[in-house]
Amino acid sequence: VETKRMMGLKLAGYGGWGRGVTFLSMAGFRQDDLIAVCDQNPMLHGNFTPETNIPIVHPDFLFDNAVDEVIVFNHAYLPEIESQQKHYIEIGGKITSVISILKGEYS
Repeated sequence: VETKRMMGLKLAGYGGWGRGVTFLSMAGFRQDDLIAVCDQNPMLHGNFTPETNIPIVHPDFLFDNAVDEVIVFNHAYLPEIESQQKHYIEIGGKITSVISILKGEYS
């Protein structure tokens, strides 16, 4: 993640509750690593992730801010998020599972 950020890529997370927040904290992510965490839940928008203090935003943020890549924190939701974000992928956005990062398959 740090290498991609150093290359100037904009990275965001997906999943501002439960497992997502736990992963952010355990993995040591900081505000410098992700510009935002997207979530469909409108009750979370405008809030910040605990400890990491990353803003939680609506998924439209991906388009409005030209995010290059999204890291999905809950692998079980990956197919659903890819389906919801089909247009984002079609215009060149990349969606990666946190499992790929943990397995060392992240490039």
